[in-house]
Amino acid sequence: MKIKLLSVLTSSLLLSACGGSDGGGEEPNNDVNTLSFQVINLVDQGLGINDPIYKSLEVEIEYSHPVDGELDTEIELPNYLFGDSSFLSIRDSEESPLYVLEYYLEYEEDDDETELAKVTQSLQVESRTGKQLIFAIGDSKSVPPVYELAVDKPPTSTASTNEYSVYVFNAADIAEIQPYDIKVTYSGAEQVGLGKTGVVVKAISAELVLDQSQSDIEINLSRSGSDIVTCDASYGGLNTASNQWVALVTPILGAVTCDLLPLN
Repeated sequence: MKIKLLSVLTSSLLLSACGGSDGGGEEPNNDVNTLSFQVINLVDQGLGINDPIYKSLEVEIEYSHPVDGELDTEIELPNYLFGDSSFLSIRDSEESPLYVLEYYLEYEEDDDETELAKVTQSLQVESRTGKQLIFAIGDSKSVPPVYELAVDKPPTSTASTNEYSVYVFNAADIAEIQPYDIKVTYSGAEQVGLGKTGVVVKAISAELVLDQSQSDIEINLSRSGSDIVTCDASYGGLNTASNQWVALVTPILGAVTCDLLPLN
């Protein structure tokens, strides 16, 4: 199953501040680091894709700058399996900055925010840029409801010309803690060198480098010999030219599905 409406929308939210003299006669440090974030919404509310009664979510990212004060950016998540991006621009405050960021998953309704999950993480910025991939995970139907944020550094593709990279993120059962295995087939023939074992749930898998010229590529997930789902990962069936994709394994209306989303 492929959901053609699944796409990454890029917002241009730039938060920065201007500084003056520090009173000591030294020029202020105006070097700016850009931190970019891609958020993917995997919070299951028991509804289909683009259901109008889906309760909109928001991920808020905050940073307290010692000079500029609090900087933040908010990323709206109006639909299930929806992705969006934003970024922060932060002036240097020290040599080799280590930024401590706070991430919040929230419901927002009638200007009231309800915090569902929070993560605090340090980010070392190199070469003036830093990127993070954020998964909002949850099941609003469980008793009690469960919500999580998984924050990771985006993977770096090693794919060459005529290849593309796929990573798997399994959130089909967020209560499951047992790892799973990945098998890749080309036209039904298993590609032994591409398989992975002991893959951790709710975390991005190791890279699968796939051949664009193959017409029938499948990624099978299993646990203890029982199939979880099979993903159609054929390059010709993808609706955007990209060399990096994440296969999202999620429940939709009670069935486990797999859909590919391009990474920024």
